[in-house]
Amino acid sequence: TAHCDRIGEVPMRWIGPAERSPGWHETSGEPIPLASLEAPCLMRSAATRALDEAGISWRLAFVSSSLGGLWAAAAAGLGITIRTPIGLPAKVRPLAPETIGLPDLPKLGLVLHRAEAEPQPAAARLAELVLQSVHGALRGTAA
Repeated sequence: TAHCDRIGEVPMRWIGPAERSPGWHETSGEPIPLASLEAPCLMRSAATRALDEAGISWRLAFVSSSLGGLWAAAAAGLGITIRTPIGLPAKVRPLAPETIGLPDLPKLGLVLHRAEAEPQPAAARLAELVLQSVHGALRGTAA
């Protein structure tokens, strides 16, 4: 698509259960259990790449076809996942990577693609609403 606007960047974060310890620490000697969406998944690839580069072994402990399933697995402590901090349910929380020995993660670039340079009024209004919502959500994330 030739018509696109860069909206911004959002940090990717390691996500674990809100109510308890994530159940893994780099000193445990065990591979980190990952919870992920089915492949292909951009965030799953980012997680495994970051872990491989840091020399941390990992295993896929849970794979889901839905975000609801992923949240349930992370909340239950079945595995640590990777998402952005936007729209997290109360049952999960971002983990401080340094406290359990996880590597930092890259940021996720956000781009709005359009089929036309000058969209019809309804499409232009929809793009405006999407941009307002995304910019509001980005203000609430730590860079």
